[in-house]
Amino acid sequence: MNKLRERLLEIEPLSASRNEKLQQEIQAMFEPKMSRWEMWYWGASLAGSVVGAVSGVFIACFVPAEASVRTIWGVFGVINAMMAVFVLRGMRKGSMNLREQFALGKASVGVTLLIASLILINAIWRPSLENLAWGLFGVTWLVLAAAIAILNRVMAAAIDGREHSLRLEYRLAELMEKLGERR
Repeated sequence: MNKLRERLLEIEPLSASRNEKLQQEIQAMFEPKMSRWEMWYWGASLAGSVVGAVSGVFIACFVPAEASVRTIWGVFGVINAMMAVFVLRGMRKGSMNLREQFALGKASVGVTLLIASLILINAIWRPSLENLAWGLFGVTWLVLAAAIAILNRVMAAAIDGREHSLRLEYRLAELMEKLGERR
């Protein structure tokens, strides 16, 4: 089926107007407009990211603590600042770019693994109930990041399937039009 699809798409290029319409529909699939509920959700996410960024940077810079603890809070603050910028940009546009969101979901697993590793290393070096609780917190966030990455991959596969189907529909519509003109 894959070879047939590729052959159909390569037979002749789409007309310019139809190709432009196809690209607009594909763009709309990857940047859907936000509903009111999504604006509230992303607004709360933005507020949380700003609080996390300010808290993390403040603790890393001004609170007297061990270097490992300050490093963890510094990384946490910087990541929250980057997330706040991403969310703010999406909210200003009124839509989130799903490709960027999926890429961030993949990267978040690695970053969360790094942070969880730092927390667990700290817990191993200085065993205490508090450090154990922080280790559990880090592992919980790692599992959450992995679950989000899996969900993003499933969503990306569904969108990819819709995109290929849409391309084929446009190709078939154009070929049917050309066959109708020849008769």
